[in-house]
This record gives sequence, C-alpha cells and structure tokens, in this order.
Amino acid sequence: MPGSRRYADPGTYLYTPEQWESKRAEFCQLVRKPAQAAEAIEQVKEELHQALKDLGETLANASPNDVGAVRLDEAGRLVIPPLSAEDIPAEARKLREELSGMLPFVPIASLLIELDARTGLLDCFTHAGGRKSKLSVEQKRNILAVLIAGATNLGLTRMSEACGVSYDTLAWSQEWYVREETLRKANTVLVNHRYKLELAKKFGGGTMSSSDGQRSPDELLSFIAPGHRENINFLGFIEVDIEAELAKLDDGWRPLRPTLVNESGTTFLINP
Repeated sequence: MPGSRRYADPGTYLYTPEQWESKRAEFCQLVRKPAQAAEAIEQVKEELHQALKDLGETLANASPNDVGAVRLDEAGRLVIPPLSAEDIPAEARKLREELSGMLPFVPIASLLIELDARTGLLDCFTHAGGRKSKLSVEQKRNILAVLIAGATNLGLTRMSEACGVSYDTLAWSQEWYVREETLRKANTVLVNHRYKLELAKKFGGGTMSSSDGQRSPDELLSFIAPGHRENINFLGFIEVDIEAELAKLDDGWRPLRPTLVNESGTTFLINP
C-alpha cells in the first residue's frame, strides 16, 4: 500500500539491483559465499550430498532399539529423539539463583521511563510536521505505549484496552511520531549510551550483534535489512499498568536494576 509503513512493499526493505551490484562482493565475503548464483547452488548441492551421506552412515550404524540415537525403527520410519537436557552444575545453578535474586522485577514501561530520564530517548520522536515543541507527559506516555505495542506484537487495539488510552490517540501518535527516522535516532542514542557503560565493555567492543543467541557482524545485518536494522525489539509477554508507570515521569530519576543491552545497536533484547 503506497505510503504505508505497515503494509509497505517488502521490496522497499532491500537494496535496489543497482545498489546491490556495488555491494555484492563485500557481502559475499562477509558470509563466505560465492558471488555467482551458479557457484552457490553447486556449493549447496555438495553440502546436501555430504549431509545425506553422513545421515546414511548414522542410520546404518544405529540399532532400531537405541532410543537415544537417530535411527530407523522396525517399520522403517525415521526416528529423531529429543535432545538431552544440558547438565548444569549445582554450583552454577546456585549462582544463577543468587544473581536472579539480586535483580528485582522491573516492568518494561518503568525501564523505558528510566532510559528516557538517563538519555533523553523520547526527545528523538519529533512531530512529522516539523513542530519543535517539547513533548508533554501525555505525549511521552502515548509514544511509549505505541513502542511497546509494536515491539511485543500486542497491537494498538489491545494496548488501548490495557492502558486506557484510546485507539485513535495511539494511532495518531504512531502516525506522527513513530517513524523509521525517529526510531533510528532513538536507537543511536541508546547505543551511544550503552557504549559508555563500564559493564557493557566486558561483553565486547560493540562490533557484534546478538539476536536469539546468534552472533552476527553488524555490517552483515546492515546488508540484510538496511532500512530496518535500527528497529528496537523487546521479547516476552508483559502485563503492565502503563498509566500508573508513566504517571511517575515527573518524579525524577528512580534507580532501577542495572540494565545492559546486547552488543552493537541492531537489536535490544530485554526479557521482563
């Protein structure tokens, strides 16, 4: 749909053929893949054949009664057993419980309010019409509600029901304040702040980004989705009283638990 952020053409998220041609060699070097499609297909075929060969050897050496192995049962059906649970040492389990007990539960709305107090995060969400006026407490509340609704896939309708702000108000705030441009600026503010934290430096130099546990070079992620790599994502189901949380905006800085986001600035994983 022309002009829509939600229903935009997926092709607009990618490089144009002209842009891709100039970046192809660098990207292929990063992912260690051939630049030519024919070569890449042959490489995948070889990998597939090798994988099938390994599987054949595994099945040939497995007994039908070996419940812990990938095997063929007596009826010739492929059986793939579940992975065994990781054996966590008692000392590590105890330490994990102690650390968890030191970190009190913090609603995601409180965390965002804290980040705004420290970084001025919400000042990045300017009006699309060019207005320079300072955001009111109500406007900040609405913008945070929109961010949480989008980041958790809650949607504006359910967010409206949860926080008591009308759907029309949230939709208007999203349309005029939450744009790719403002998200990019806000994400930059967060990344720069994180980079200055002493604890963050213990986790690396900021050249890698981790989402769902996979470490990927930031340069690589910029190739995959150049128009949307700055989006902030929050994972987890939440129930928050947004009205009550955002009513505390005028109370000044309130100490919460130390917060560390993952390396680089592509994706923030905050598990409430």
